[in-house]
Amino acid sequence: MAPGDPDPNTLMSLVFEALPFPVVVWRADTDRVEDFRIVAANRAANDSSAVDWDALVGKTVGKVFPNFLEGVPGERFIDVGLRCALEETEARGEQAYGDENIPAGFYRYILTPLGDRMLAQIIEDITARAVHTHVTDEQLRHAFHDSPVGMSVVSLRDGEVGRFVDVNEALCRRLGYSRDEMLALDVVEITHPEDRAHDRLIAEQLGSGSSGGFHYQKRHLRRDGTETWSSITGSVLRDEHGAPIAVMTHIADIDQRLRTQHELAESEARHRALLQAVPDLILRLSAEGEFLDVRRTPGYERFLTVSEAIGKKITEVLPASVAELGMQAIAAALETGELQRIEYDLEFLGAIHHFENRVVPDRSDEVICVIRDITDLKRIEEALREQALTDPLTGLANRSLFIDHTAQALRRLRREAGTVAVLFLDLDRFKLVNDGFGHPLGDELLKAVGQALRAIMRPTDTVARLGGDEFAVLIEDVGDPSDVIDVAERIREAISRPFVLRHSRVEHTTRASASIGLVTTGDPDADPNELLSHADAAMYRAKDRGRDQWAFYNDEMRSTAVRRLLLEEALKKGLENDEFAIDYQPVVELGSGRIVSGEALLRWDHPDLGRLRAADFVDLAEDTGLIVPIGRWVIDNACLAAARWNADRLATHAISVSVNISARQLGRPEIVDTVREALEGAGCTPTNLCLEITETALMDEPEVVEERLRELTSLGIVVSVDDFGTGYSSLSYLKRFPVHALKIDRSFVDGLGTESHDTAIVEATTNLGHILDLAVVAEGVETAEQLVLLRSLGCDYGQGHHIGMPQPLPEFRRLIGLRHRSR
Repeated sequence: MAPGDPDPNTLMSLVFEALPFPVVVWRADTDRVEDFRIVAANRAANDSSAVDWDALVGKTVGKVFPNFLEGVPGERFIDVGLRCALEETEARGEQAYGDENIPAGFYRYILTPLGDRMLAQIIEDITARAVHTHVTDEQLRHAFHDSPVGMSVVSLRDGEVGRFVDVNEALCRRLGYSRDEMLALDVVEITHPEDRAHDRLIAEQLGSGSSGGFHYQKRHLRRDGTETWSSITGSVLRDEHGAPIAVMTHIADIDQRLRTQHELAESEARHRALLQAVPDLILRLSAEGEFLDVRRTPGYERFLTVSEAIGKKITEVLPASVAELGMQAIAAALETGELQRIEYDLEFLGAIHHFENRVVPDRSDEVICVIRDITDLKRIEEALREQALTDPLTGLANRSLFIDHTAQALRRLRREAGTVAVLFLDLDRFKLVNDGFGHPLGDELLKAVGQALRAIMRPTDTVARLGGDEFAVLIEDVGDPSDVIDVAERIREAISRPFVLRHSRVEHTTRASASIGLVTTGDPDADPNELLSHADAAMYRAKDRGRDQWAFYNDEMRSTAVRRLLLEEALKKGLENDEFAIDYQPVVELGSGRIVSGEALLRWDHPDLGRLRAADFVDLAEDTGLIVPIGRWVIDNACLAAARWNADRLATHAISVSVNISARQLGRPEIVDTVREALEGAGCTPTNLCLEITETALMDEPEVVEERLRELTSLGIVVSVDDFGTGYSSLSYLKRFPVHALKIDRSFVDGLGTESHDTAIVEATTNLGHILDLAVVAEGVETAEQLVLLRSLGCDYGQGHHIGMPQPLPEFRRLIGLRHRSR
């Protein structure tokens, strides 16, 4: 390039503007038709037509040619343009067209590829030639009649629109007429009455020459009388002398467009109304937790204001614990694309309030948070729950809750054999109190009896008022059958004491008595309602004996008591004769399938009854004190077994042993020395011993248990909470006591995949354990489906018959070797 020569880019711009024919340049950023947009138009394009092309620069094809997007795709010249741009081949054609941007008429175009998804469109308006030749050009006739959008030519004389001169098939099909029928009609005949005045106004403007083109919307009438909305673009056709002779119109069907616009407007209005009606605090946050927007919400001004939030992060405004929850929810929402819900407590207006926060992704890096104060809702829910499950007069459990607790107790028998007792109480001669002193004092007596029953029962027992003067008591873990009789006698004694009843100014002292029916079962498949019915029947037998009596539904108690005496003697001999053994059940890491532990399960090889599980005799051992020497024997042998299989390197990693200890064992001071001596005597590494303690045992004597656990964990052993979720304790013990793992009770694992509540409980327990940095073990894994679900829920370890049966030590050692040699 010689000095002084113009820049090539400048030169090309000058040439582009100087071209004598109209040129419009298009570009598509993708392969989609709808992404074509105008990037330039030369001077000739703007000077040679009524189209303001410069105003359309930057707009996409949908904005420039809206009616094309409603036609048949194969008929759109922009489709041809797309192929031209992508395949870099030139294309030509004629097209009849019109809309709010482009006057109705006939257009000839040449499309030339420029590379990089760009094309040049040379446009020629040939409407005048079409009129002068009365549309005799075959190509133009095809362009008119084959257009996918309705087109017409209508006569124009003396400023009035008359009959149709020509119509295309698309318009006829849409309005339901044949072409001959259309040509016999005036425009006014297919125009909605309310739109005819506007038609006349347009015609007057065209006839007077004050307008050469037009665009408006109106309603047409179909042949069947129904209405249809049209977008009409028209231009005047003149003869060789310039006199207006006809109007050519491009008539697009916009029913769907208007419906969509109307629905969108209605939807937006509804959303605006809903948003105004929502009493919640609504926030927009970035992925980093920065406040981007805060909607002012009455009642929340003192909780969070716009001035103190915008530009700051939630970690700067909210307490650390709440901010951490919020950041976790934001991250999860953006990662999964799903709603996240969290709840937390905050001090607000001088009181602790409970808040619910719903977090939904808005963009790839933003979320919408809806915060609601649900303090009142929580109170209401708690009140409704209490009303649904408790007796409103006494505050005791009602029949529904009693049946539920009984069903749970029976399910627990599947995990560990035991006995459940149900007592049915009916107050004797209660009708005399009601009739003699009135219902208010009768209600006071019912409340007093309820309080007396609750005072003498254990926290783990359930006391219920079934209705009227009937009460029920559920006792789990019945050790000695005579214990049920003791409970019945304690009940008789408690309610026989004088009750001072007061109501208004009336005071009366009375005593009560009850007929009590007793029933016990060790059958986990027993029906709770049937069990209560049996106790009811036994209660009537007690009444028949003269009231203030108790009676069993059957004679099982007597035979059980005899068996107990015989079993106690045999238990003493069993310890002397070395009749006890230990089976080991594998515990595996669910992620890898590795055996990581073996649970030591006590067995008794009874000379007459055969091999007995611990559940068959451990309660008796505790009651007789034999649990101390038996427990020491189990811990000694379990530590010795773990020390040897690790010393023998049966696996490349350490394999621990788990031993169950009872509340009574834990309560004895010598348990610490017992464990220490067992570890030292066997040469067992302390971390390879895990003591499993039930949730109920932990809460038996919390202060003593806490002290004992701290002494035990100081040795380096591991503590696991067994049967987690079946006790009646507070979750606060997980923070209070030094525990390392949670063992999900098999009653919940049983329902995995079939009972939604059980699945939710397993998932919640797993999440809770991980939040508290505790390992989570699922026991009672009986099927492959349960195993798959536990893995998907993130559970760490599993144990059960599907994973491995309890087996003697030699077989367990072989299992470890086989399992890990194969890896």
